[in-house]
Amino acid sequence: MSDIGVNTDSLFVSANDKLGRSDFQGALEEMNKAIMLKPDAETYSFRGAIRTAIEDFKGAIEDLTIAVTKRPIAEAYSFRGIAKMGLGDVKGAIEDYSTAISLNSDDSRGYYLRGSAKVNIDDYAGAIEDFTQAINRDPEDAETYFSRAVILLKTGNKREARVDFLKTRALGKDVPDDVLALCTS
Repeated sequence: MSDIGVNTDSLFVSANDKLGRSDFQGALEEMNKAIMLKPDAETYSFRGAIRTAIEDFKGAIEDLTIAVTKRPIAEAYSFRGIAKMGLGDVKGAIEDYSTAISLNSDDSRGYYLRGSAKVNIDDYAGAIEDFTQAINRDPEDAETYFSRAVILLKTGNKREARVDFLKTRALGKDVPDDVLALCTS
């Protein structure tokens, strides 16, 4: 317990509660207090994630850079990549997603995020490869099937795109009939 009557565990719980109620500013204030008490990688990483959510990308990058300097955390690299994308730094984002993958290659999110970033630089083959790796790790993620289907269709692989769009539907995500029709025309 500190002299202000709180500890970092209670601040994390309070911040999580506030996030659950979409009170991002309140969550950020709790993490500001937590950093004063315990300026470690996890605390900076959590505040950086909140800053990413409220699109304070510069602040997020600052926090997440401090976090990964203190201790390499895959999730912190992923959030920093999202913040870099928000600022238009696609190359930097891809580098961060690659580092996140190297730290936790079982997490589908890193592959999905990197694939999405590769789409922004027209690296469709790389995006398809990353989306496939994400699907291999989480075969129930409709969003990843949909993303891969869009790129497959864009690159002329209509049959494969149709399979992915149908899988997307089977997993509960809406795919309009006119989109499926593009796979047969």
